[in-house]
Amino acid sequence: MIHVAGFSGGKDSTALLLWLREREVISVTVFCDTGWEHPLTYAYIEEINQRLLGGHLIRLKPDEWIPEGTTEHYTDMRDLVSRKGRVPSVRARFCTQYLKTNPMRAWIERQDDAVTFYQGIRAEESPARAAMAPAEWSDYYDCRVERPLFRWTATEVFGLLAKHGVAANPLYTLGAKRVGCFPCVLTGHAELRRMTTMLPEVWDRIAALET
Repeated sequence: MIHVAGFSGGKDSTALLLWLREREVISVTVFCDTGWEHPLTYAYIEEINQRLLGGHLIRLKPDEWIPEGTTEHYTDMRDLVSRKGRVPSVRARFCTQYLKTNPMRAWIERQDDAVTFYQGIRAEESPARAAMAPAEWSDYYDCRVERPLFRWTATEVFGLLAKHGVAANPLYTLGAKRVGCFPCVLTGHAELRRMTTMLPEVWDRIAALET
């Protein structure tokens, strides 16, 4: 059995690594690189890689890990938007499929042993996530999926990080609520306004992607 933790550089997936570490679960950690993360997130991911993972983080590129039977693939977010001719939206969130879940599924397909996939998903994040189960068999990934933080609050997540002396991604202190992809297509106008002072480059990134 291979225990696999999904890691994005956000507070929940970082807490997941600490949760597994507390329970001495021997696991491998996988990061799906969309090519659309903030430089601070990439730096944070490498910091966690060295501090908690001994430099063994597995990084997946979307054009290098393609599920069997899939012909459509892209190098990163910019390539995806350019070739699709549109920016993803709340109702058309195809970026997650092509840049994150497809590469993860392809990587799991190629493992020589059964996999248990751990996700740092919490129910209070959104109605869609609340409709998930804390643990289930996933036909999509063809493996068991565990979400051990499912009933946790954000306060509990930050508490676990503090317990281990691990700082969260610095983007949170600069006004971002979501740090996986920068900016995430789900970022609202209110959050964008909050980030304007500390992260003014967010507007240039939006404009460049839309162009």
